[in-house]
Amino acid sequence: LVGNFGEQLLINHVLLTAFGLIMTSWGFQYYYQVSENYIFILEFIALFLLLRFSFEFIPHSTQLKSLSALALSVFMAEIHWSLSFLPFHYSALAIISFCLFYAIWSLYHYALFNTVTAKRVQFYLLFALLAIVVVVSVTPWTILG
Repeated sequence: LVGNFGEQLLINHVLLTAFGLIMTSWGFQYYYQVSENYIFILEFIALFLLLRFSFEFIPHSTQLKSLSALALSVFMAEIHWSLSFLPFHYSALAIISFCLFYAIWSLYHYALFNTVTAKRVQFYLLFALLAIVVVVSVTPWTILG
């Protein structure tokens, strides 16, 4: 029971911190007109450190944990870049980005424990897709320029 509580606490900590990092990076890009290259680099470094920490207690080699954190960080930087072309408010883009992070990080986490199943993949992908559809459907579109 205590071990399960500790794992849930770690998962919640990682998700809340990731949400804060993603929302902050989108906010800086929106309000301060900081170059996207700086935002991508800072988000990449922050997420890599967070993900590397989150994978620390998984019973695999250090190289595999670092490579997994690196791959997910690069993927999230690519998601941030591709979402930056959408004409939404930064908060909607941050929520979409976080939904994708949540689904992918959860599947990575379960895959490193060798407990990923088809039902889990289906659940996380459908949950992320549903959340993204809700966010896109209620978000007003803005004119870029």
